[in-house]
Amino acid sequence: MERERSGLGTCTPRATERSNYRLAILLTLSMLYLLTYLHRMSPAVLAKALMNEFALSALAISLLSSLYFYPYAFAQVPIGVLSDVLGARNTIAGFMSISVIGCVLFAIAHDLYVLLIARALIGIGVAGVFVPAIKAISLWFKSDEFASALGVLKTFGGLGAVFSGYVLAVLLVTLGWRCSFLLFGFMTMALTIACWLIVRDPRVAERRKGKSGLKGAAKLILKSKNFWILIVFQFLLNGALYGFQGLWGGPYLIDVYKFDEVQAGACLSLIGIGLIVGAPVIGALSDKVFKSRKAVLSMFSGVFVLTWVPLAFVTTHIPPLLLHLVYFVMGFAGGVVVMVNTILKESFPLSMTGTAVSAVNMFPFLGGAAFQTGMGYVLDILSRTHVIEECYSLAFKLCLLGATTAFICSLLTEETFQAGEGGPELLAKGPLEAIASESNTRA
Repeated sequence: MERERSGLGTCTPRATERSNYRLAILLTLSMLYLLTYLHRMSPAVLAKALMNEFALSALAISLLSSLYFYPYAFAQVPIGVLSDVLGARNTIAGFMSISVIGCVLFAIAHDLYVLLIARALIGIGVAGVFVPAIKAISLWFKSDEFASALGVLKTFGGLGAVFSGYVLAVLLVTLGWRCSFLLFGFMTMALTIACWLIVRDPRVAERRKGKSGLKGAAKLILKSKNFWILIVFQFLLNGALYGFQGLWGGPYLIDVYKFDEVQAGACLSLIGIGLIVGAPVIGALSDKVFKSRKAVLSMFSGVFVLTWVPLAFVTTHIPPLLLHLVYFVMGFAGGVVVMVNTILKESFPLSMTGTAVSAVNMFPFLGGAAFQTGMGYVLDILSRTHVIEECYSLAFKLCLLGATTAFICSLLTEETFQAGEGGPELLAKGPLEAIASESNTRA
C-alpha cells in the first residue's frame, strides 16, 4: 500500500494509469515550451531577411527581437499569481491564444510598426507557458523527480532552438518567412487546444487565498537569499545566451565566417542540441549522482564561462571544428538553468511555486533584451570606425563578463537538496481522482 501511495515501483493498473497520465501532461507542456523557444530564437535566422526586406539597421532588428523579451518579462509575476490561483491549464490556454494572433499578424506585416506589435503579442502569449508548466510539474511529480522532469521540459526547449536554427532556415529558403510564421500560428493553435483537453490542475491543500496570502508570500520570497542571487544569475547567464543564440550568433557566422543562412542555422542548431542533451543530464546528475543543487549549478555555469573565451579573444580564427563545439557546449552548459528553477521550487512552499518562479523568471528575458540591444548598439556604433570582426569581439567580451559574474553568483547560493523528500499529496491519488478533486479548471 505504501509503495502505491508513494508512486514507487508498482505495476498496478492504477499506478500505470497515473504514470501514463503524468507523462501525457509532461509531453503536452513540453511541446508548448518547444514553441516558446522557436519564437524566441527565430530572429537569429530571420534577421538578415528582415533587414533586407524592411531596410532595418542592426539596432532596429535588435529592438524587434527584444520586443519578445520585455512583455515576456513583465508578464511573469501576474502569470505566476494566475498559475497559483487559476491553475496551469487556464493560464496557458488563455495566453497562448494571444500568441496565435501575434503569429498571424507577423506573417502579414508590411512595415516595421506592425512587426513590432506582432512580436510583442507573441512575447506576451508565450510568456504564459513556462511558469504554469513549472507549477503543473510541481504538482504531478515528486521532489526527487522534479529536476529530471524539468530537464525533459528544457530538452523540448532545445528542440525548439534546433527548429529555429536549421529547420527554420530551410523553411525560410523553401516557403519564405511569411508562410513559415503562418505555419507556426497553426501549430500554436493546435497545441493550445491539446493543452485544454489534456492538462488538469488537481487541488492541493496548501493553495493560498486572498490578499493576505499574497502579502505573506511576497515577504517570504523577498527575505530569501537565493531569490536575490538567482535574479542576478538569470539576468546575466541567460542574457548572454539569449543575446547570442536568439539574435547575434547567426549574423556573426554570416559576417565573419561567410556562412550562408542554412549553414548558419545548422551551426546555431547545435546550441539547441546541446540544450537537448544537457538539460536532462544536468537534472539527473543533480537528482541521482551529486545529490546537490549548488554544486551542479556552479559546475556547469563555470563550463558556460569557458565557451565565451574563444569567441571573445579568437573571434575570427576559431577552427571550424572548435567553432561548432563551442556552440554545442554553450547549449549543453546552458541547461544548468534547470537548477535555478529546482532551487526556487525547493526554497518555498508548494502553494507559492508559481509566484516565486515567475518573480525570478522575469530576469532572463530582461537580460536577453538588454544583451541583444547592447550588442546591437556596439555593432552599430563601432562599425563606423572598426571592422566588423572587432565589433563582434567586443560584444562577446561583454557576454564573457556577464557569464563570469553569473558563475560567481552560483558560488553564493545556498544548498536546497533534501534526500528522500516526498511529493505533493496528489501523488497518493490516481489521475481520475485528482481530476475529480479540481475546483476551478474543469471545462
